Amino acid sequence: MSVTEEKEVGKKKNYASIPIEQKKTYVWIKQYNKLVTILRMCPDTNFYFIADREADFYEMFAAQGEKPEVDVIIRAKNNRNIESNKYKNSLMQLEMGRF
Repeated sequence: MSVTEEKEVGKKKNYASIPIEQKKTYVWIKQYNKLVTILRMCPDTNFYFIADREADFYEMFAAQGEKPEVDVIIRAKNNRNIESNKYKNSLMQLEMGRF
């Protein structure tokens, strides 16, 4: 293994231990929370949070499960077994279609 490859392996191991608030992907949760705040000022309006594969991570779905006022559509990065207990805090529904 080259020195560059060893550094990349080390980054991946360390990345999992970094708190979500310190990761680049946390921007998705911050934007979702802003949308929830706006929705609460406009209670008669439907809001949808639409995101690409970068928002396909557990903490994003957990945030939506804690504040389910806004519907979420996220392009999946990975296949999921949504019937498992791992996603019990999210409000995921069965797949409705593919493009």
